[in-house]
Amino acid sequence: MSICIICIDTTFSGAAVLQRELDCNIVTQLPDPKGYNKILTRKELSFDNIPVAKHYIFAGAGVLTKVNLEELPGKKSVLITDSHYLTNTKTIDQLIERYNIQVHCMADLWKFCKHEKKMYVHPFGKLIESTGGSDKFSICHSPYHKYYLNTKGSSEIQWAIEQLKTDYEIHYKCLINMSWQDAIKAKAQ
Repeated sequence: MSICIICIDTTFSGAAVLQRELDCNIVTQLPDPKGYNKILTRKELSFDNIPVAKHYIFAGAGVLTKVNLEELPGKKSVLITDSHYLTNTKTIDQLIERYNIQVHCMADLWKFCKHEKKMYVHPFGKLIESTGGSDKFSICHSPYHKYYLNTKGSSEIQWAIEQLKTDYEIHYKCLINMSWQDAIKAKAQ
């Protein structure tokens, strides 16, 4: 079956890893800001070059508002994984219903999505090998850029860790300003 992933960029919904696992076409609107496209098995296509497919996977709900769904003949699935769904719920819900789009939703957005849905967890595939880890209990948080610290729960995570440190030895690292692959390698340690 031919599959095509459509996303704003390859960071949404783990689109790059999903593409690598499925070895399918991937269509992106914007350049990849984090270096995910280095793991793609095929060249990225643009929104004005969406191929015909039997199944379209929309990686991130916001992308539904950016493409002409009428022109895409195959089965459609959306991965609800991002804040675009929360900021444009009514429009996205109407598109899901109108085009009979199958919904896969991450746990943190589950209660906001009223559609029949299946759980979605980002794929990781065989991206890294463990480095053996650490003897300490370790927590890594990667909001990507310091700009996102307030929107990714960073202060709450920091607070919880400080509470736990009174009773436990915890190694905590907040990973910012590094590529996704470098962050995955740091987490593997």
